[in-house]
Amino acid sequence: RFWERQVKENNALSPILPLVIYHGEKTWPVPTDFLALLDAPAALRPYLPAFRYHLSDFSYLSDEAIRGEIWLRVSLATLRAIFNPHLREELGDLVTLMFQLGGQRTGLEYIRTILYYLSKATERVNREDLQTALLRQGTQGERTMTTIAQEFIQQGIEQGIEQGIEQGIEQGKLEAKWNIARQL
Repeated sequence: RFWERQVKENNALSPILPLVIYHGEKTWPVPTDFLALLDAPAALRPYLPAFRYHLSDFSYLSDEAIRGEIWLRVSLATLRAIFNPHLREELGDLVTLMFQLGGQRTGLEYIRTILYYLSKATERVNREDLQTALLRQGTQGERTMTTIAQEFIQQGIEQGIEQGIEQGIEQGKLEAKWNIARQL
């Protein structure tokens, strides 16, 4: 689509580098050379797309090996943690890393997104595990839980008012509790 837009605007095509970010339970099993994936006779190979993609396999990296901005470190550590059989025991360390996002402009949004991902992408942790890990962060963790809960209550109230339902406040509270239970 990017190239299509450039062609429509009569611009030269910009390079697009293929990148695969992987975080599975096992190492990446697929060749990084695109032609190796095709079953084509040698006579056709000069006419086929030939490129390599860059593979970033984070499934085996330690926390020390993951470098970069805090949001990137948290995101990659979260992706890697999903398949970790010891996730429950190491969840506290991950949540501690997440709370380093608190100083960021959208830190709470990152934390909420990561908690949601952890609650949906793995069965290795449950809502109680996530709550315990948050509460271990002390006041900051309690405030985060309260802030997320208040946002869901407010969303429910606003939906109730928009629909003209007098019971919107109670419905909002119930929806908030349900959403919190599902996300944490």
